[in-house]
Amino acid sequence: MSIVRVAIPVFRGKRRFHLDKGRPWSVVEQIILAAIVSKPRSVDELATDADLSRRIVFEILIRLMRAGWVELTQKPGGVTFNASLAGRAVVDRDELPNAPKRISRWMSFAIDKITGTLYRSRELPPFERHVLEQTRHPRTARMDEGGREDRIR
Repeated sequence: MSIVRVAIPVFRGKRRFHLDKGRPWSVVEQIILAAIVSKPRSVDELATDADLSRRIVFEILIRLMRAGWVELTQKPGGVTFNASLAGRAVVDRDELPNAPKRISRWMSFAIDKITGTLYRSRELPPFERHVLEQTRHPRTARMDEGGREDRIR
């Protein structure tokens, strides 16, 4: 089996992209918040009422607490979760407001000159022209920008 390398003319670039990191709220999280707003509840009560595992309910509560919408209260009968004032203010919305974390990062990319396809730099390992010419095989050919075959001599 032989290795075939195909040379494609590409534009290469590197730019700073600004991304919003995080995930939107689910309907289940909104329902759990609504249940806590109506009455303070324990994890077991929420898991039983919602027919979910305790772990999933606990993960939802952690996320709601990080947003500042749910508070933990310790009582002699156990731990209960209460809605904060901020949680009561957002529960009646159609969707819970997102609070994505804005990140900024540099990304390298390549654009195929023939088809216009965009590639991440790791998807299309680049070879400089002089590297290709040093390792060329006598039957190596390339396509010029017009799509015609051009033998490398």
